[in-house]
Amino acid sequence: MNIFCCCMRSALFSERTKCFLLLSTLVPFYVQSENQPPVLSLEKAITLAQENDPWLHKSHLLEEKSLVLSQSADQLEDPVLNAGMLNLPSNGFDFAQEPMTQLKIGITQMLPRGNTLKLAKQKLELTASQQHYMRLERKLNLVLKTTQLWLDAYEKQASLRLIDEARPLFEKLNDIVNASYSSLSGGADQQAIVGAELALMRLQDRADTLNAQQAMSLAKLQEFLAMQGAEQGSKLSFKEAQYTLPAKLSSLHDASHHQAQLNLASNLSERLIEVLSEHPRLQIFDQYIAVSQVDEDIAKQGYKPQWGVNASYAYRDDAPNGDSRADFLSVGVQMSLPLFSSQKQEDQVSASVLNTESIRTDKRLQLRALLTGLQAAHKDYAGIQKRKTNFDKRIIPHLSLQSELALNAYTNDQGNFYSVVTSKIEELDTKIERIKIEVAEQNALAQINYYLAGESYEQ
Repeated sequence: MNIFCCCMRSALFSERTKCFLLLSTLVPFYVQSENQPPVLSLEKAITLAQENDPWLHKSHLLEEKSLVLSQSADQLEDPVLNAGMLNLPSNGFDFAQEPMTQLKIGITQMLPRGNTLKLAKQKLELTASQQHYMRLERKLNLVLKTTQLWLDAYEKQASLRLIDEARPLFEKLNDIVNASYSSLSGGADQQAIVGAELALMRLQDRADTLNAQQAMSLAKLQEFLAMQGAEQGSKLSFKEAQYTLPAKLSSLHDASHHQAQLNLASNLSERLIEVLSEHPRLQIFDQYIAVSQVDEDIAKQGYKPQWGVNASYAYRDDAPNGDSRADFLSVGVQMSLPLFSSQKQEDQVSASVLNTESIRTDKRLQLRALLTGLQAAHKDYAGIQKRKTNFDKRIIPHLSLQSELALNAYTNDQGNFYSVVTSKIEELDTKIERIKIEVAEQNALAQINYYLAGESYEQ
């Protein structure tokens, strides 16, 4: 009996030793299929979104339209030509009967009030320049939206990759347990078998869930990119070909660049307000203010009189006795008198001033929104950095040590198989959580980059 027990313990120790050696040397691997879809990098996705955005194309058309209109905005209105028969006698309608009968042809040219035409041209030019800043803002939004969708898809793909890498390990654990204890009996042995199978089933369930989430995230990204090019015969053939994402996440910026951003965003200062004021979203409001100020100047031109000039030539026929009659040439000037419209003009000027002030208020509100968003993104980033440091320096090393201790205890017959499986599951969960932290970090950087766009930074 003692000999049998020694043999069984020896066999058990041998199997556990094999398990320890296998788990210690098993390197996770991920084999890429030969039919793997093409890789869609973040830079490529952003380029596709911007190059195929129909809104940007529309903006170019609107800018060109305003510039075309501005070319002729400072030209005078067409002169008015008039012709008439004057003083024609009604008792015979004879053109030569009366000396006052005339065939008159005249022309009238009205002149604009003050600098109205020059201001109208300036307004159209400013309206055209608005589109430039609106396109910059649109491109920044496309970068942020594409980055967020891309990172969400990457997080699901990277998590699924970790599960696929861990699957061979859990499958081998299940095989080892079944092979080691198939001839033994007892609740603990059955618990180890059930635990190994349950761990494998849960792993498969997580893989199925992540597969569905990954497909949904990629579909959202590809649909967003396809929508950008839908109006222009997009080059994106998402219906015919699917994409995959890179296996490794690279930082959105180089270290010196985003560190300068973080230093700037960390404190409220005049420099930060100055940088935020250069954001395209606020520069759009600067253009709105400039246009409204031109409207003020145009309204003020109403105080000035409007002038007009006219000239006419009147032809007279010879008298019935043959005497020649002189023709008439007339010239004149006309001027509007603002006798009854002074209140109306004052109201128009006041309304223009109030409109400018309302736009300035909107700009201040937008500046406050940018500042609030930047501060929130920076705080989010700071919190993520703390979590990342904690994971890298404390949690992950402790989990690795825990996994190693569980294996050693199980190998030396001082622990149970459940502890080994639990430690491996915790290790996998921690790696997946680490990916989420890395993605959150890049999302925060993308938002900070959006708020501080258009500025060059120095160390």
